[in-house]
Amino acid sequence: MNEGLVSFIGQKDGFGQTVVIQHADKSYAWYGNLSSMDVTLYEYIKKGDSIGKATEYEDGTNGSFYFAIKEGEDFVDPNQVIEFD
Repeated sequence: MNEGLVSFIGQKDGFGQTVVIQHADKSYAWYGNLSSMDVTLYEYIKKGDSIGKATEYEDGTNGSFYFAIKEGEDFVDPNQVIEFD
């Protein structure tokens, strides 16, 4: 995602450990289900910076995380606003 300001770090119901980043266009990127977080509250994040690590499964396989974009009061489909390879 783009650069922005870390506006929340902590637990969110249904998302687990979560980092929320506010972008200049007033949208928010939510990263949830994290096992660790590499940022601090109100830290300015540049595009490409690490924000945390995905939770790993108990069997040691690759972990998963939750990603969402919120504009105003609504979550939007990331495919509509991000170009994926």
